[in-house]
Amino acid sequence: MQARLEFRIAAVLWALSAWGASLPAATEISFRLQSAEVGFEFDSLTLGSRTEIIEQVVVNEQGQEVVIQLPGSLAFENVILTRPVDRSTAMSDWRAVLRSGDLTSAKRDFVIIVMDAEGREISRWRFNGGWPADLDIRPRPDGSYEEILTVAFDDLFRIDLSLPNQPPEISLPGSFSIAVGETAQFMVTSTDPDGDIAVLTQLIAPLGATFVDGVFTWEVPIGAIESANPVEFEADDLRGQANSLVTSSLMINVPRDLDADNMDDDWEVIWFGSIRADPDSDSDNDGISEAGEFDSGTDPTDPTSAFRIIRIGPDGEDTAIVFLAQPGIRYQLQYNDNKLDTASWQKIGLPYLHSQPGSALHMLIDDTRPPEETRFYRIEAQRR
Repeated sequence: MQARLEFRIAAVLWALSAWGASLPAATEISFRLQSAEVGFEFDSLTLGSRTEIIEQVVVNEQGQEVVIQLPGSLAFENVILTRPVDRSTAMSDWRAVLRSGDLTSAKRDFVIIVMDAEGREISRWRFNGGWPADLDIRPRPDGSYEEILTVAFDDLFRIDLSLPNQPPEISLPGSFSIAVGETAQFMVTSTDPDGDIAVLTQLIAPLGATFVDGVFTWEVPIGAIESANPVEFEADDLRGQANSLVTSSLMINVPRDLDADNMDDDWEVIWFGSIRADPDSDSDNDGISEAGEFDSGTDPTDPTSAFRIIRIGPDGEDTAIVFLAQPGIRYQLQYNDNKLDTASWQKIGLPYLHSQPGSALHMLIDDTRPPEETRFYRIEAQRR
């Protein structure tokens, strides 16, 4: 067919009010809008679409001009939802997000569920990128009021309820380790192979953790040192099927010494604000490294706070070694007959653990030194 092309565009509009046109007149139906963030019932729905009609003028075999009509692009009208005014603020809260200027948060994927009088699901429609374009309140003939919410959206499709339900899926990172003083943060998403909205809920989390807009955040406190912290989420496609609910979890481990520098992470955070302290440095210039200050329980930022033997002297026939003991530190007295032979240090007695809440002078006794023998002493301090 030889064709001379001309294009004229017209439009066809269809509208379905309350979705009731395809149902018997006596059927009572209800509707529910459900997104990952909110869900509410409503009693009337209007949805329309426009399809462009492209009129093509062609010349047929008889040489006559004939106009044929072809379908063009499809554009949907906004969804209009109506419900009675009650205590629910779901519609106005959604609208408030948009009014704040945050279109990203206001745009939501949602489903509209159509149910019969017994609550059985008739159909389910998926809308992507919906946002509340308008919200009005008007009186009804019976003296009550209704809310009318107009929702713009990007696209929609109908979910096939005749197919077996597929479970939703949760996307989580794997288990990981983190130090005290740091922040654990990751995205959690849920999807559904059927196109349903999978409502995501946090079931288990450490104290102080938050889950907002799909982002899990936990600022790891000092008290979480050396702990394993489970985190679990649940996704629900709201179908009420045996496989509608799925869970997924991970473990956040908080070790004692994540960077393996032989200094407890909580001690580093308390004194230096992070676990990045150099164990070989001496920030207070008292001759004791940071690792030495950790082992001896002293203040690494105070040059007057350093582990020292205060006095060595006779105690009757024995020798007394006096020092300032710190809480939680274990002390082992050692001696050597040859100061230059560093491999010959010998332990004297059992180690002493200072279990008092504060620092205090303590005396260790050497009752093994033979008369007339010269000895050199040292005390080894260990936190654990």
